[in-house]
Amino acid sequence: MWSPGRRLLVQGTNQPITPVQFSAPGSMITIVPTASRTTRDALTKAAVILIKFRPGELHIPTRHQGSTLVGTMNWTVDNIVAYSKICTHVGCPVALYEQTTHHILCPCHQSTFEATTGATVIFGPAARPLPQLPLTVDSSGYLVSKSDFTEPVGPEFLGARMSRPAVNSDTDFEVSKPLKGTAGWLDDRFGGARGVRTYLLRKVYPDHWSFLLGEIALYSFIILLLTGTFLSFFFVPSTTEVVYHGSYVKLDGIKMSEAFQSTAADQLRRPRRAADEADPPLGGPTCSWPRS
Repeated sequence: MWSPGRRLLVQGTNQPITPVQFSAPGSMITIVPTASRTTRDALTKAAVILIKFRPGELHIPTRHQGSTLVGTMNWTVDNIVAYSKICTHVGCPVALYEQTTHHILCPCHQSTFEATTGATVIFGPAARPLPQLPLTVDSSGYLVSKSDFTEPVGPEFLGARMSRPAVNSDTDFEVSKPLKGTAGWLDDRFGGARGVRTYLLRKVYPDHWSFLLGEIALYSFIILLLTGTFLSFFFVPSTTEVVYHGSYVKLDGIKMSEAFQSTAADQLRRPRRAADEADPPLGGPTCSWPRS
């Protein structure tokens, strides 16, 4: 998708951009490639985030995947770096950037990447850094791609290779597809892996400890729903005094409100009104002060 020399267009305006126009440190914008004969889905997967840094803030190490170069400072222009906008966890868009800490955040599952060191993972379930797009400028001074991504974009499960090989033979790569034989043929013909990735695996809870908080909130909501359903059928909103004669012996004969009796006592026996009771409750007969 990102062939050498393809201009970077600002998403929304579809205008090319120069390093001078993108000169404010801490800025982040979304970039798409120039239009080509491709699908909207492919354009979405090709989206990148462009970040401007102050001099000395970038410390991108030279990283290799086998013999393939996948990250280097030589791919930046005037402290401007471009990373894929597709999270390497399950393919969500990384849309947040905190300029004081230089952290890129995926709001869906809280994967956090360090922008100054090649978008390395510092928190969350993502397994690898965001792919870096090599940058350069053309003869007119506009930012263009130096080559395609040199590593797969997005998640790498079920053959989910979301980017095409680089055109530049020096940085070409090849990713083997897990599904082979009959399964691979069916996937190529009907796109089954894409459906599983989109509609099933994106719904699975990540295994990071922080998502325990979300599960606690979910189970609390379920408990609230169940207790609320119970109260809607059995709760009696009345302050009328009744005398309890239910299955809990320790409360037998104790005066209580009808509301409390409807929730704390069993529902198999209808309570009698306090005024209709012939026998005094436990604790002896009621006492009254003599009148003067």
